[in-house]
Amino acid sequence: MGRVSFFTMLVDDNMSWIERDAINSAHDRADAAMEVAAAQGDAFGTAIAAMQRTIQQQQQQLKLMGSMIGVLAAVLRDNGVVDADILDARLEAAIENAQEEIKQEADNVMCMRCSTLQPKARTNVTELGVVCDRCLAQMG
Repeated sequence: MGRVSFFTMLVDDNMSWIERDAINSAHDRADAAMEVAAAQGDAFGTAIAAMQRTIQQQQQQLKLMGSMIGVLAAVLRDNGVVDADILDARLEAAIENAQEEIKQEADNVMCMRCSTLQPKARTNVTELGVVCDRCLAQMG
């Protein structure tokens, strides 16, 4: 049902002015919500495009850094500055440590209200986004 005009209400014996106002008010709220959703969609699209550009730049930088590390390791090995086996062992250990740190960080989520990192088990998905248990308790 669309908006109800004053004259439509007068002709309809089953409709009161309160019902007409309620219907038109619901339409106004729906229109406002659609405008907000459209604005948020545009903002999210812009943010996503910016993040995609950043990710692309970071991927290029990571490739360059990988090449640089390979060249540096080869120079150190070729010139006998370090033992190749020790260098390999240390690189493997450093990679394992970095992977463990990455895994730990991935298990945390940022609360949208207090901006703290919380373990996923202590967070809740709400209409406002992901919030921690403490913030959820304060909201209720």
